Amino acid sequence: MQRLLKQQVANLQQNWHRILLTMSLLLTLLSFSLPTVAWATPGAPPAPDPDAFQQGVEATMAGKYPEALDAFTKAIQMRTQTAAAYANRCLVEVLLNQPAAAIEDCTQALQRQPANGEAYLNRGLAHYYLEHYQSAIEDATHVLQLQPDDFRAYFNRGLAWTGLGHYFAAIQDFDRALQINPDIPEAYRDRALAYYSAGNPQQALIDLQQAAQDFRQQGNTSAYQQALNLIRQIQQAQAAEVAIG
Repeated sequence: MQRLLKQQVANLQQNWHRILLTMSLLLTLLSFSLPTVAWATPGAPPAPDPDAFQQGVEATMAGKYPEALDAFTKAIQMRTQTAAAYANRCLVEVLLNQPAAAIEDCTQALQRQPANGEAYLNRGLAHYYLEHYQSAIEDATHVLQLQPDDFRAYFNRGLAWTGLGHYFAAIQDFDRALQINPDIPEAYRDRALAYYSAGNPQQALIDLQQAAQDFRQQGNTSAYQQALNLIRQIQQAQAAEVAIG
C-alpha cells in the first residue's frame, strides 16, 4: 500500500509542478516586457521590425507559443546581443516542452547578461524537466544570490532537492518560500510530499489539509481534489499499518 502511494505521489508531483511553473514563467515574462528600451544602446542600428519583441511577449501571454517562438527568433536575428530575447525564447521553449533548446537559449542570455536572475530561473526549470536536479539546484542558487527573496527559486530548488531524495533540504526550501509568500498552496502540497517521503505522514497531512483549504479558496477545483485524494490515501495507509500492527 505504501509503495503504491509513494509511486502516485511521485507521478502527481511532476504534474503539479507545472501548475506553479506556469505562474513563475508568466512573472518572468512580465519582468522582461517592461524595460526593453533600457537595454538599447546609443547608436544601435535601427531594427527592421521594432515590434518583434513585444509581439513575442503578447503571444506568450495569449498562450500562442509557436507564434511567440517565431517573434523572439526575429528579435534575436535583428539584434543578436539582446539577452531578453534569448531569455524569453528560453521561457517559451520550456512551455513548449523543449528543455534542451531552452537551456541553450538561457545560456546565451547569461553570456550576454551574467546577472540575469530570470534566465537562471528559466534554465533551472529546463534542467528540472530533464531531471538534471543538481544543475537545477545550482541555477536556483544563482537566482537567490541575485534575488535573495525570490520565492520561486526556493520553491523550484525544493522540488529539485526532492528529485534527489534530499527531503529535509527540500522542506527547508519550501519553508523559506512560504515565509516569503504564504499564498502559494503548491508549496504546502509539495512540502507535504517531502514530509511523507521523509517518513513524517502526520506533518504531511497537516500541509495537505492547508493546501486543500487554500486551493478551495482559490477556486482551483482540480488541485483541491488532488489534495483530498492524497489525504485519503495517506489516511488509508495509516489505517492499514494499524490493522497489520
